[in-house]
Amino acid sequence: MFTAQLAANEHCKLVDIERTFGVTGISVKWAVKQYRSGGGCRAFFQPRRGPGPGVLTA
Repeated sequence: MFTAQLAANEHCKLVDIERTFGVTGISVKWAVKQYRSGGGCRAFFQPRRGPGPGVLTA
């Protein structure tokens, strides 16, 4: 989320984040897309789905 904020607010370039943190370009772009579409940090901190219903076998 931190790197997505840096890139979305244009404090640094995507390539700078890639080189500094050693992540791929596609992961940075994905994080920025999630940050912009989800309304900030809410996109990263959504509750996870629990396990599905149990299956009854005979």
